[in-house]
Amino acid sequence: MPVTDTSPPVTGTAPKTSEPTSAPTTTTTPPKHETAKEFVIRWQDLAAEMQHTGDTSAYLALTKECRDCETFATTVAEFYEAGGTVEGGRFRLSHVYKMAEVKEVVIVNYVLHSTRMILRKPGEAPQKFPGGRTHYQVNLVPDPVTSWKVIRVSRIPAP
Repeated sequence: MPVTDTSPPVTGTAPKTSEPTSAPTTTTTPPKHETAKEFVIRWQDLAAEMQHTGDTSAYLALTKECRDCETFATTVAEFYEAGGTVEGGRFRLSHVYKMAEVKEVVIVNYVLHSTRMILRKPGEAPQKFPGGRTHYQVNLVPDPVTSWKVIRVSRIPAP
């Protein structure tokens, strides 16, 4: 049975509105001895930053042949290329824990809590998302440069 993290939830640092920036504020350089849990928190911070800036490079740098990650990043890039903006969409993580380890693959589960988000594109009605809780599972492999790489991410049912 996995041990559930009882520490306070981690809060993302994404801004409330989406003004494209020239440089990401979260680094892709790993801290020394970064655990899988710490990596997932850092990677999810980059996902939120990507959603609020349109810059996919830092997020994708922490993935390896992850089709869902690439699809998500392409969607975000195309949204910003079309003049899109984001309002809201703050998040926090909870229950981040290592579920299993199979050979070199580490499986981490977590819950993403998100706030209301509004997506706006010129000439289109705003898309509104209420926020809520979503359960995710990521598969990680060790990487000598970034400490870990995401090879798969998927939504999973709530326990």
